[in-house]
Amino acid sequence: MFVNYPLGHSAGKPFDRADQEYVVESALNGFNSLKKSSQIGMIDSDWGSTGWKNEANSTAGEDTRQPRDTRPQYQFEEDRIAAETI
Repeated sequence: MFVNYPLGHSAGKPFDRADQEYVVESALNGFNSLKKSSQIGMIDSDWGSTGWKNEANSTAGEDTRQPRDTRPQYQFEEDRIAAETI
C-alpha cells in the first residue's frame, strides 16, 4: 500500500491519531484487497499542502540537518569503559 505523504511519514501525520489509524488500517486491509504480490494499492489520504512535494523534487533545497556529533556515543557506561581501554 502507498500513501502519498512526505518521506518519513508513511504511517500518518504527526500527532494526528485519526489519520495514523486510517493509514495503518488501510495498509492492513491491503492484505485482503490486493490479489497479487506485485500489486500496489493507493491509500486515499491527503497530506493537505503540496509544498513538501515541490521541496522534495527540487535540487535547490537547503540542508537543514544538524551537524554530525563526532563524539563517541555509548549505550551503557560499561561500553564506554571497554572502548577506552583498548
